[in-house]
Amino acid sequence: LQKHWETELMGIDELAQRAARLAKLRSKSGYGSIYKAPDIQISGEPTPLPAHLLEIHHPLQSIFEHYPMAIKMELRMLEELIGCKLKRVEVDTGRKAAPHVLFELQLD
Repeated sequence: LQKHWETELMGIDELAQRAARLAKLRSKSGYGSIYKAPDIQISGEPTPLPAHLLEIHHPLQSIFEHYPMAIKMELRMLEELIGCKLKRVEVDTGRKAAPHVLFELQLD
């Protein structure tokens, strides 16, 4: 998948565009991934929400439970594909389902 995604991202230089395109590619592969930019405004001022990928379904979750090192491998792959550091956060859904996964783009 990484090789396929690299090919699909060729020629896209802007990080936000790369992240948005990668989210679409991952969704096609079953990850339920969406890209959110920090464009929400309250009282005319942008909120401090970071740009991020949100994955509401992750087909590798059961593998990650048995092989936690694979989480770091995936994170490194996504960082290489997007071109910036990411912070991975698991978001508890409040149900007995697997958590959603949030990848915050570290643009600083």
